[in-house]
Amino acid sequence: SLLSPKPPSWSFEEACTMPVIFVTVEEALGDLAQLKRGERVLIHAAAGGVGLVAIQYAQHVGAEVYATAGAEEKHEYLRSLGVKYITSSRNGARFEEEMRAFLEREGAEGVDVVLNSLSHDDYIPRSLALLRSGGRFVEIGKRGIWSHQQMFESRPDVMYEKIAADTMMEKESWRYNAYLKRLRDRVDAGALKPIHMHVFEGLEQGVRALQFLQRAQNIGKVVISEPSKLPVGTHVLSGGTGALGVVTAQFLAEEGAKSLCLLSRGGRPQEEVQARWDWLQASALQLQVVRCDVSEEASVRAAELKDGPFASLFHLAGALADAMLPALDREMFQKSYGAKVHGLRHLLRYHFSDAAQLILFSSTSSLFGAPGQGNYAAANSALDAFAAFARLRPGGAVSVQWGPWAEVGMAAQKGTVQRAKASGIGALTNQQGLGPM
Repeated sequence: SLLSPKPPSWSFEEACTMPVIFVTVEEALGDLAQLKRGERVLIHAAAGGVGLVAIQYAQHVGAEVYATAGAEEKHEYLRSLGVKYITSSRNGARFEEEMRAFLEREGAEGVDVVLNSLSHDDYIPRSLALLRSGGRFVEIGKRGIWSHQQMFESRPDVMYEKIAADTMMEKESWRYNAYLKRLRDRVDAGALKPIHMHVFEGLEQGVRALQFLQRAQNIGKVVISEPSKLPVGTHVLSGGTGALGVVTAQFLAEEGAKSLCLLSRGGRPQEEVQARWDWLQASALQLQVVRCDVSEEASVRAAELKDGPFASLFHLAGALADAMLPALDREMFQKSYGAKVHGLRHLLRYHFSDAAQLILFSSTSSLFGAPGQGNYAAANSALDAFAAFARLRPGGAVSVQWGPWAEVGMAAQKGTVQRAKASGIGALTNQQGLGPM
């Protein structure tokens, strides 16, 4: 119940910054303070993660933001977000003086809501002095905070709430999950954007990341990103809009690929994978679809593939022309060889260097044979032979003799799965097939 699908339009780094701070803001300003259009909200430490989401929330509902932050660089960043009233989060006296000047300029009695995370230099009583009668004070800090009794003795008119997302995660995980669903809905509606972050690549940068955080240099969140195990660069998939191609493309995106190029004779996905296709198009990755018949040399030569040189080629293109051996003719062999064998040769000749990884989608038909698929088995055997020959290329090559796929692909469509089961041969789910890759 602590998990929710990642918004597809966000990167993994963007998504990991958001859950705790969104839940904090949504509970604080939404469910508790119920911030409304025209009200004034004081957001302390507004250049931090919670602060930046709180600014988005306030601007979305039409409230006026008053913010505190430390370094001038953070003040400038907040101004770039449209925040007009910014003062110090380090000097309590300066904060109170400038806030009174802001409010006097606006002819305001005080702010309606305080979102507090500061306890040093009397920031709590100073903030209370700026809160209008009957206002709301939401505390998200951990140390030096006031009890409900202290608040009642000082300002009995104020609604005072203390919240902690970590406690909610532990004791009310169902409620936390409901907020995560709300997060996804906000993103889908365009009402929530990723916040500023500082990314440190690799776990070995953890010490540097923590030192950076301790020096309070960050705007937004600090993220340690574990690099993808995929080679850096664009990954090209022949047969990329076929059912298995789209499934593979989504797998690569989930594994951290930043750029994909899908080669397709038709240029459109099959209906059975439309939902996955919609996910890919909404995702944060760079997606290029190139209409190209890889079996035709002229088509491959003319194809405009961007973002090269390429990191890898996933060669999934294939075509069936089944018949028993006496009925097989040259045209049937040409159809099977065209996509798999000639297609690979054309792609390597015009678009790929020796440094690119080659992952060739072969078939168990090349190992065991398959009734009525002699031409298809021969074409896959050619891929296997090429992979053995090309192992010493700098990028390497591997040919995978896939069994039938149960959920998508030619085998599922042609009834091969049922025939294989009748022979005692199982079929691969998408997870079983792609997981080891």
